[in-house]
Amino acid sequence: MKTDLSQSEQLLLRDVRNFFLTDTCAEIVGSMNAMVESLLFSADLENVTPTMKGDIVNQLRVVTFLSKLNENCDRGRA
Repeated sequence: MKTDLSQSEQLLLRDVRNFFLTDTCAEIVGSMNAMVESLLFSADLENVTPTMKGDIVNQLRVVTFLSKLNENCDRGRA
């Protein structure tokens, strides 16, 4: 990490870190999943076919599932 950051840059970095610490990984991935799904199915995307949209959503759902599974495994070890 750079040590020559200005005070405002350090504060911004702290705020970004704190923002991501408020939610779990699974919650962040789930939110991203919801945003991408809403974009895919509300916007007129000419270059994205319905099959591609379905594939993207399914990939996002797998990532969401894996992140939730990882959190549950981490809790089990604690």
